[in-house]
Amino acid sequence: MTQRLRTALIAIDLKELMPRVLSEGLRAAQRYGLTAHLVHVARSLGDGVLLELPDGNKSLTREDAVKEVRELVEKEMEVQYARLPQGEVLPPCALHVLVGEPTEAIHELERDLDAELVVVGTHGRKGISRLILGSVAEHLVRACTAPVLVIHNAPDVPKIEPPCPDCLRIRQASGFQELWCARHARHDRPHAYHFVGRNVRQHPNHPLVFPMGASR
Repeated sequence: MTQRLRTALIAIDLKELMPRVLSEGLRAAQRYGLTAHLVHVARSLGDGVLLELPDGNKSLTREDAVKEVRELVEKEMEVQYARLPQGEVLPPCALHVLVGEPTEAIHELERDLDAELVVVGTHGRKGISRLILGSVAEHLVRACTAPVLVIHNAPDVPKIEPPCPDCLRIRQASGFQELWCARHARHDRPHAYHFVGRNVRQHPNHPLVFPMGASR
């Protein structure tokens, strides 16, 4: 019997990634019967801290920073509760607000809690910003003993339109040797469509193509 995990450590920022990281992290914690420990790491700024908020950065005392983080997290937790299907509940949660370098602080808390799952978001930086700033998620994957679940920004997936009725008729009539009606055959750029019929061994590219489950 698989031993159930005990603690999930969910590292959150206070910007656009927080809802998605919270949602996925709490779902994972619920699935494995974990207590969820939420952690936000603020940067030190003199005697206070710097919070990176949705409406800009803010310099606060540590006490005010903890209050600000708690209010933002509680507000988002209410949203998560409202989205729950009827009869489902969220796992028990605790909140940690730390000050320091995010990777080191999260890694240290992971060890202190003996966490068996770490959930962290990534903004998917590329190019120079990635080289300079690195990635907290990438460093945690390398440093943590526990498995690390990395949550990405939701991609902008273009809407895929179904084939038009004329295209469907052409495909049925030609046995899928032709795919497009006259209107959709004119693409903005040339495409190469490759169709392999059921009798794959008679295909001119044989033996480069094989039906699923067939041996070479």
